[in-house]
Amino acid sequence: MASPRRRAVASLLVAALGTAAGQFTRCKPDRVIQPDGSFSFGGCREATVFGRRIGDEGIARLVKAIPPSLKLLDIWSSGIGPLGAAALGKMLETNTGLEKLYMNENEIGPAGAKALAAGLAKNRGLNTLWLSSCGVGDEGATALAGALSKTQAQTLEVLDLWNNSIGPTGAAAIATALESNHRLRTLEMRLNRLGDAGAASFAALMPKNVPLSTLDLISNGISDTGRQALREGLKVARANPYLVLFEDGFPQQQTTSWEAKGQQNAP
Repeated sequence: MASPRRRAVASLLVAALGTAAGQFTRCKPDRVIQPDGSFSFGGCREATVFGRRIGDEGIARLVKAIPPSLKLLDIWSSGIGPLGAAALGKMLETNTGLEKLYMNENEIGPAGAKALAAGLAKNRGLNTLWLSSCGVGDEGATALAGALSKTQAQTLEVLDLWNNSIGPTGAAAIATALESNHRLRTLEMRLNRLGDAGAASFAALMPKNVPLSTLDLISNGISDTGRQALREGLKVARANPYLVLFEDGFPQQQTTSWEAKGQQNAP
């Protein structure tokens, strides 16, 4: 039979583990959104209001309630526009605790993207930003590129820009920014309209960038000409250990700089 001391220690351990597990539970909308329309995160480390359409007014209230301990915020499809994005950008200027922000399917437009970029340029904690289907456009992409080139903004490791009507101008701005960015590892550009000119911009980036390890360019209207430029870029890519490129014209829609250099058995 266990001694009283051992039972007491075991009880404390179980309680501590339970508390730790609770801290890492993602709080669902019904816990976060209060009956009076306010927001409470309690001890949440992760929180979602996915699909609740809280709008710009709701997001303005939500950002004021975010505690320093919150690490992940999922506001996917929440009816947020440019004004809500501005509130989020202002929050990002000073927030150092939030690590992941999921904003997909909110029509923030170029103006909202510019407001987010202004906050991101001063942020020192966010590592993942999802902005699929947000209407970013070339103007918004150019603003985000400006943030990526700022030294203090180089905590971001994942940027998702699927389906944002980004063309060659936005692609060129992002590629140029990544020449001096030493942190971003994953860039999702699927379902935009980069074309061969956008492909050429990313091909030119490859020998100038080390950290980028995943680049998704599927469904961007890239022809054999753009594809060949990407192949040539992969041959001289500096990515460590290698760059994985997703694009329609390659087998299984992907290839790597490792393969382009004729090396086998990529690590």
